[in-house]
Amino acid sequence: SGLAFWSTFFGGAVVTRFFLPKAFQSETYLPNHKRTDIHRVIVLNIDGCRHDRLKEVELPSLNKAAREGTHFPKGMQTVYRALTNPAFASILTGTIPKVHGIKDNNLGQAIKVDGLPDLVSTKLYGSMHVKHFSKPEWDTAIVSLPLLGVGKSDDYMFDMMKEDLLKDDPPRLLIADVSELDFLGHAYGSESDRYIMALQRAGRLIEDFIDWCSNMAWYDDTVFIICSDHGMKMIDHS
Repeated sequence: SGLAFWSTFFGGAVVTRFFLPKAFQSETYLPNHKRTDIHRVIVLNIDGCRHDRLKEVELPSLNKAAREGTHFPKGMQTVYRALTNPAFASILTGTIPKVHGIKDNNLGQAIKVDGLPDLVSTKLYGSMHVKHFSKPEWDTAIVSLPLLGVGKSDDYMFDMMKEDLLKDDPPRLLIADVSELDFLGHAYGSESDRYIMALQRAGRLIEDFIDWCSNMAWYDDTVFIICSDHGMKMIDHS
């Protein structure tokens, strides 16, 4: 009976492994960009944002940006495993976890290939998560969740970005991880009212930040990318 049990156990493990989702790189998508005078890119990542729930929130500025800019009507597909560290490493390197080396959220894993911060002046903003998936030599600005609390951390992060953008030589690439939604999603579930409230708050923070940027001389030479590293089904990553 013991042999039968272990044979069944390992057989099930092999079958499960075979049917797990596979991370892949698109072979067909090529951006059709026509401008060559872009001087700055600002990436605003809403951590743990479900695409279907985003559509439920009334955010006029973001909806206008989607209509006038480029967007994915059905959303995008993240990597497997759909966790912040491997997904963010894929955003930064353009490749899959098997190649860049970060396969989960455990510490001690490092990005093995060149990322955007290796190629252009970059600063990354967010909670300690950002430090975990960044190379030691990358420029990071970390918000202390124990000190500020989840509800105020994103506001503080956007203030730090504004301060850097007012300097004489700001980074050409700024990447910010808006994290309150992810924390509340894991605590209360992505079907909860708190999740929607956090999503609306994240959207309004982004809208206010872009409005602030619109008064700057460099605004017309800047591209804003609004994305998410992974979705969330109930309280789990997806």
